[in-house]
Amino acid sequence: MAKKILTLIMCLGAGGLLIFCLVTVKPDLFGISGSTWPTLLRDPGRTGFSEVHSPGESRVAWTHTLPQIGSQKGVILGSPAVSNDKVFFGALDGKVHALDLKTGAELWTFTGQKSFWESSPAVHNGRVFIGSQDKYVYAIDLETGEQAWRYLTGGAISSSSPVVYDNKVYIGSEDGFLYALNETTGALAWKQSLGEKIYSSPAAYKDKIYVGVDSPNNGTYALHCLSAANGESIWEVEAESGNKFTASPSVFANLVYIGGADSKVYAFEYASGDEFWSKNTNHEMTSTPAIAYDRVYVTNWDGQLLSLEKNTGHVYWRYRAGSRAEGSPIVAEKKICFGAKNGYFYCIDRGGGLIWKKQVEGEITAAAAASTGMIIVVSHTDTGSTVTAFGRYYSE
Repeated sequence: MAKKILTLIMCLGAGGLLIFCLVTVKPDLFGISGSTWPTLLRDPGRTGFSEVHSPGESRVAWTHTLPQIGSQKGVILGSPAVSNDKVFFGALDGKVHALDLKTGAELWTFTGQKSFWESSPAVHNGRVFIGSQDKYVYAIDLETGEQAWRYLTGGAISSSSPVVYDNKVYIGSEDGFLYALNETTGALAWKQSLGEKIYSSPAAYKDKIYVGVDSPNNGTYALHCLSAANGESIWEVEAESGNKFTASPSVFANLVYIGGADSKVYAFEYASGDEFWSKNTNHEMTSTPAIAYDRVYVTNWDGQLLSLEKNTGHVYWRYRAGSRAEGSPIVAEKKICFGAKNGYFYCIDRGGGLIWKKQVEGEITAAAAASTGMIIVVSHTDTGSTVTAFGRYYSE
């Protein structure tokens, strides 16, 4: 059973008397079971946060290797998803893989027409959704690995990961369009042209979709907010000259967070796009900020993990990993966890102290996933990958 948090708040009693009340606040504010991590950074807002129990030491439960076979490289560049006691990911071998969460044994593979790059799967209502270099968005049966439907976009899908929200699958393509597809049938609900290329993974919050867009030919990079219902533009924020939004956004509690090539992390008001605050982290970022409790956590290419106050951007502390950190941090049971290019995976406490670290084979460039007492980490070399499960499986 998921944990609950008791919060002390002031309530107005009879006769206007001010009293204190204990209110149970569900920590999983997007209504996702603690035993699942069904999409990139776990929820539609890309907060990267879960109250699920997470390992307090670097115990390895299992590893699964994906080697190069012939000319097919077993490189995994995207993040894993976890649902129904299964781990899902795409790879450069042109396949989507499903592993048993308890043992790491392979359950099935699905083969597309080209490689699956950094597009990470989203799992919802018994299906796995993912974008491919072959320009298709695929819906795959979670249990059998059989194709349910596919939709052809106008460009390759290299990095944009789908988000499932309000019965639609939202994803960006390198044709510059953001697509909204019917979750059940794959039929096009709407598409919106936003620029030249979309590498960003969309986030969803309060009937709005947030996504970053590249238009390098005219030198503009922008963060867009659109209506989830029909794709109409609500607001757009262009990056200043010489800057670009290099990461995907995250959103919660009425603020949208995104990192930039100018080394700053930005917070924008979710409904208007007005800048709320910005803070210089001293180096470029490609990670999505994680949001948990009163903090925002970001990593940068200087190998730093920063803890910032979510409403002001005040920096509480920095942890230095000593190697470039490209992947987004996650927060599991008050542990802030991230990987670096030196192959180390780190778990840090809320005060900035190291809890544990462990080196795996290759480099870590993608965000991890947390579920049922385990943290799933993907690392890769130039030819193959290793999936490492830290912790111990337990049933909620």
